[in-house]
Amino acid sequence: MSEREPAGGGAEFFSLMLALRDLKSGPLSDHPSDRALAEAAGVSPTTIGDWLRGRRFPQAIDPVLVMVGRVREAAEARGITGSGEGPAGLLDDGRWREAYQAEARRRAGDISVAVNRVMARSALASEEAGAGQAPDEPSPAPTSAAGFSRRAAILAGATLLVVSAGIISAVKLAGGGPDSGSGTHRSPGTGLSMQKPPWTTTGSGRAEQAFTPGSPIQYAFDVYNSTGAAVSANIRFDAYWGTRDDKPVNIFDTLFAKIIPPGRTTVYSPLTAVPGDALPGAYSEQADIADRNDPADRAGQYGSFDVTGRKLLSVPYLTQPGAARAGGETDGPACVAMILGSRADGQRPTAREVQDFITSRGQNQTTVTAVSPVAGRDLEDALAHYGIPEAAISQISLNENGLPQAQVTKIAIAVKQGSPVITFTDGKDLPGGPAGSRSYTSHWLVVVGFGYDRSDGTEILVNDPDATPGHGGIKGQPIGIRTFEQALTDDPSMPATQQEPNDIAGIVVALSLNG
Repeated sequence: MSEREPAGGGAEFFSLMLALRDLKSGPLSDHPSDRALAEAAGVSPTTIGDWLRGRRFPQAIDPVLVMVGRVREAAEARGITGSGEGPAGLLDDGRWREAYQAEARRRAGDISVAVNRVMARSALASEEAGAGQAPDEPSPAPTSAAGFSRRAAILAGATLLVVSAGIISAVKLAGGGPDSGSGTHRSPGTGLSMQKPPWTTTGSGRAEQAFTPGSPIQYAFDVYNSTGAAVSANIRFDAYWGTRDDKPVNIFDTLFAKIIPPGRTTVYSPLTAVPGDALPGAYSEQADIADRNDPADRAGQYGSFDVTGRKLLSVPYLTQPGAARAGGETDGPACVAMILGSRADGQRPTAREVQDFITSRGQNQTTVTAVSPVAGRDLEDALAHYGIPEAAISQISLNENGLPQAQVTKIAIAVKQGSPVITFTDGKDLPGGPAGSRSYTSHWLVVVGFGYDRSDGTEILVNDPDATPGHGGIKGQPIGIRTFEQALTDDPSMPATQQEPNDIAGIVVALSLNG
């Protein structure tokens, strides 16, 4: 369970979110927009989208109530009460508060056993290592801190990785008062608490939001110790693109110990740098702290920061043979031809030649019609026929848990490693441009990079073989990550004849290309 993957599909809070999204996108014609809601709530449009799709549990209820209030105002303006458009109390603040508190309590209960086990093991490990170092003087290297042996530190860090990321957002319960902070304390009203999200800085102490690859970065958070005594605490910082614990896109992860005096203290990570090969886009920063002598006294939150720039692989742009059609039977061959055209040596067939080869073989697609897409396995056969080793070809399944974020993270990892990805999408969700919405569903395109835009956040860069202005026609056409994710999410909702027959979301071709 994590703040991005709610456990238990029947949880009331997430059911309300999905119902609110349906009301907004249906009867309200997507008004207010996600951007308008984000401005009102003081969060990003991506965060609003994640909330409405049930992918992230908010760290506080107040921004959610602002969002609900704006939707309620729009509904009232159109004479819609909400009573016939979803669950009872869909637009009632009280219902939202109750659902939020129930979900936060459930999450806190789910992680308590795991966290206690983690902290107990690390405490035992530190005792084995002896008390040779003062706990408030952690080593700069995360492999040995506060009296931890190297084995103990690795043990504690590895165990923490399997603890749900829900420790960051779920334990901060709704409401005010001294007991509303993160964690469960032995003495009511005392303990460690984090009252706001962690932030990032260049080392100056001033909060910074955007960073370039290679620039200095330091992670920080404020913790309040209300015990009246110094607390020896374990601290973890974690920064990642996409899903947590996918190491290729995790750019920072450290565990160390520190003495927390009474009152408010700012905790900083060691000063480090954004890796030079970090993907552009929005990153999650997670921070948590726990009393080493009282594992139940813990706190955590998550924040975010951005890495700017653009990563674009050296894949040539080619158009599909003929106009785009409902089945998308010509775009797949064009994608194969683009991949083959990126090689320094080997065969470089045209898109038409690839299409003719697939049609003549027809091994995996029993019937070619105006509405049936080329099967992913036929594209793989074509790649192999023209010289791509089978070992260099792998699939990303549409059926993997966590659609679409899990699939997008795998695509991001592939691109970071220099491998383009032929991706199957619902064309009607893709940008329409001046030509308006697209007339087809099944559509193959090639993901060739990632970028960051100050207004839209993370962007997926694609070679779209549909050369219609606004659809494709250029190398590295940017698509907002939410739009791209929606095009993946809706794959299973297309009519059966228009779906990829083997539930293939993407085909990774390991060529180690760089732009």
